[in-house]
Amino acid sequence: MRHFHDDLAADYDLVYADGQASIDRRGGRALPLIDAALGSGEGPPRDRL
Repeated sequence: MRHFHDDLAADYDLVYADGQASIDRRGGRALPLIDAALGSGEGPPRDRL
């Protein structure tokens, strides 16, 4: 069974720094829903990851 993150990784670059997950769309900004869900890497760490 494929997991959500398997499909996500195909289209996005996942970057983990200081325990904070950030995601950047290749060639542009992450989709707002994904950005809000996983964190943009900007500002304070998200409480819900």
